[in-house]
Amino acid sequence: MNLDDVSKLWTEYRNAPVSQVFHPNDEMRTKGQSWYFPVGESAVSVISAALAAAPTLKINSAADFGCGYGRVSRHLRAYLPRARLYYLDIDIAATEFCATEFGGIAMPSSENLSDVKLPNQLDLIWVGSVFTHLDHPQMQILFERLFESLAPNGALMITTHGSRCIEMAKQYPYISAEKWQKIVTSYNETGFGYERYADPNLPAEWGVSLISPGRVWDLGRKPSSRLVFYKEAGWADHQDVVAWTRLD
Repeated sequence: MNLDDVSKLWTEYRNAPVSQVFHPNDEMRTKGQSWYFPVGESAVSVISAALAAAPTLKINSAADFGCGYGRVSRHLRAYLPRARLYYLDIDIAATEFCATEFGGIAMPSSENLSDVKLPNQLDLIWVGSVFTHLDHPQMQILFERLFESLAPNGALMITTHGSRCIEMAKQYPYISAEKWQKIVTSYNETGFGYERYADPNLPAEWGVSLISPGRVWDLGRKPSSRLVFYKEAGWADHQDVVAWTRLD
């Protein structure tokens, strides 16, 4: 986007009210009230940086994939007040909450990533902390499903666990110590590591992944895509942020 357009979006966002309505089931809110809003604001900040590097002309429609109860969605609405927003999650109550409180359209996701369906011709898709929980084959499946829903020049943005997380895990463990060591060992040897959670209440394929920039690059290696943005620890000084644009 034109730098002036991105600057205008950011300035308007900084002056706009962000919804203070919260759902009682919002675990992100209850687990960390002190960082809940800064994390959402950080998402908009890095989205602005990626849009400045992408050929996207205007955001008429956008999706928050894995929206939860609106940690980022509420900020997206303030950032894109006139855009058609879609909220997707396997938790239907979460999508309906976001659609009702922030304005937009609730859509179900699926634990079977091959069944994921999004609207077509989206100008922006934000995927915060979803790829961080997938093994590499599942990452590739989801990438393809998301990418095919982009409009020409649209931007797909995902976050991943990169090298910054190796340091963070010393204070804030992502998974059991034994499984984390396996993840890191595989990451050092191949650029990718993954282990499943043991919690039976979580989706069967849900776990923790760690991925290098080179392996992330491979996800979008196709003639119709171009990687336009990569920032290590770009989201809340934690997860890496990557953006591709669709060329056709």
